[in-house]
Amino acid sequence: MQVDIKQLDPVTKEITLTVDAETANKDYQKYLAKSAREVQIQGFRMGKAPLPMVEKQYGPQISEYFIKDSIDEYFGKATYEHELEYILTPYVMDVKWEKGSDFVAVIEIEHEPEVDATIPEPFKVPHTPLVLEEEVDNILVRLSQDRAYEEEVETAVADDIVMCDITVEAAENSEPVKGVLMAGDSMPMRSLPELVDKKVGDEITANLMGNTIKLLSKNAFPDLDNDTEYPCKIMINSISRRTIPEIDDEFAKDAGYDDLATLKAEISDNLKAGIQHQNMDLENSAILRKLYADKPFELPKRSLEYMVQDALKKETDSRLRQFYEHQYRMQLRQYMINIYLENELTAALEPSLSDEDLQTYYEHLAILEDIPVEAWKERHQELLDTDRIKYDATGWTMLRGLAAKAEFYIPDPEAVETQNQEESTESNTETTEE
Repeated sequence: MQVDIKQLDPVTKEITLTVDAETANKDYQKYLAKSAREVQIQGFRMGKAPLPMVEKQYGPQISEYFIKDSIDEYFGKATYEHELEYILTPYVMDVKWEKGSDFVAVIEIEHEPEVDATIPEPFKVPHTPLVLEEEVDNILVRLSQDRAYEEEVETAVADDIVMCDITVEAAENSEPVKGVLMAGDSMPMRSLPELVDKKVGDEITANLMGNTIKLLSKNAFPDLDNDTEYPCKIMINSISRRTIPEIDDEFAKDAGYDDLATLKAEISDNLKAGIQHQNMDLENSAILRKLYADKPFELPKRSLEYMVQDALKKETDSRLRQFYEHQYRMQLRQYMINIYLENELTAALEPSLSDEDLQTYYEHLAILEDIPVEAWKERHQELLDTDRIKYDATGWTMLRGLAAKAEFYIPDPEAVETQNQEESTESNTETTEE
């Protein structure tokens, strides 16, 4: 068998297998004889019919299965003899064979990229850490939003909630239906600018899209076209306003604290360890992103796409599928980059993992989940029973060692936004090319 190997790109090889006609014919005759033992032809016992008769009756089917099985066999021999390594499934691009001719198959395989993870000196890494004070403020904002209350008002301003009766003038059923709109324009399909400054009891006429009417009326008008505007009469029955309390000493007292400073101090104490350990992971991620940015490498596109589509199988809502597809592609792309970089770093640095290192990693994960270490171990006993935990711990410990030597700096926000856009564009480009 002749094996021709062509490198199509940094992660893809084209393998052309050529089996001479004599060898292919011998293999076919063996396959035919084996297949004949499993078929029955009228007038003969099972497996006893003459080969010419079997071939005459089942020839096309036998040839089809011979080609499929032979590709696997010939490719298996080629990978062994030429030490071909590949990921996921080989792709059969073309196969040609008929009796008396050479058997020729063209197969593409993807393999891991060549990665250069050399650590420069000095190793300067852009990284924007979480700031404890900012995270405390974020918690307070969420607490304030959770304590928001609604009150009835007479005149609508932007973002007020308006309970109304809606009459669709063009609909066969012209009876009014109750619906909830928002004054202003902040919420697509729910907001209506014409409601601003209107009072309870006012009636206005406004155009609403068909899909908005269906949403507001719980599909009381199924025959309306989603993308057509329809004139509607809107009677305002009530207006309510969501009020978010100010974050001040009174807010803290309502929560059971002496003042806002005391509340902030307790939140800070509760968050401190978690923020510290989140920043450890963010530093590790920043190191990997920096290494890839300095020396990018091509990813196996088919394998990435296979992983994306496999992850999408659990998403049954077709309306959200496109959103999730983009998210999965970005996440899995970064996952592949991280794995390849960590593997290269491991090969170069040959890190070890002590019992103390492993315990430190357990403590880190427990702090991230805000539970005691023993509780974390009990919750994740299945993971602890595998080799995966030591693999992850080794990689994490190795990156913490690099973080200790790195010079982290806070990048310009515009530079971060540009990098994020480039990564998103690169991910979409890979999909388009595929």
